[in-house]
Amino acid sequence: MTSVGGVYNGNLGSEKLQVDSISTGGFSSLGANAAQPWQAAAVHNYLTNTTGERPHGAALNASRRACPDLAVYDAGYYITQGGSPSPIGGTSAAAPTLGGMVGSINDALLSAGKPPLGFLNPFLYVHCLATC
Repeated sequence: MTSVGGVYNGNLGSEKLQVDSISTGGFSSLGANAAQPWQAAAVHNYLTNTTGERPHGAALNASRRACPDLAVYDAGYYITQGGSPSPIGGTSAAAPTLGGMVGSINDALLSAGKPPLGFLNPFLYVHCLATC
C-alpha cells in the first residue's frame, strides 16, 4: 500500500507550503508494521536531517514503517454531493487525487503496450530519493 499525506498553504491559503497536521508523517504505531528495506535511506535522511520541524506527537520509532509515502496538495477540492458543490480536504482529497494520477499513468502505459506501474513504493524510494 502507498500511504498518502497532505500538504497545503495554511488556513488562509497564502502561507508557504506545509504539512497538514491531520495527515502528517512519522512511523507506524503498530508493531506489525515493520520498517521496510526500500525506506532505509529515506528514513536515515529523515532522522539525520535538521532542516524543518518534525510532526507534533509523531512517534519516532524507526524500527516501524515510515509513513506517508507521498504527500499531495489537499486543500481547495470540491465534490458534488446531492447536486451541490461541497468542499473537502485532507487525505479525503489527497488520496483519491493520487489514485487518479496513478490510474492515468497506468492507462497511458497500457495503451502504449507497456506494463502498469505495479507496486509503487520501491520505485518511489529508490528513484525519487535522489531527485525529490
